Amino acid sequence: MVKLQFRKIRIRYKRKVYEYDRILLIFPIKSHQLLLALRGKELKIAVTKQGKAYNISIKENENE
Repeated sequence: MVKLQFRKIRIRYKRKVYEYDRILLIFPIKSHQLLLALRGKELKIAVTKQGKAYNISIKENENE
């Protein structure tokens, strides 16, 4: 099971405050060894919804 973590980021710049949302996808420790091969690479992510299920696909970008 993975965990989604939502954060609101606030940055001050020239007397203004800019806000944006950040979403983190946290994988269980068991899958870390498998995912280390993707570290530092540019990835493509696709999210689809089928009924009550969400599918997240991650693959390497072929343009590198």
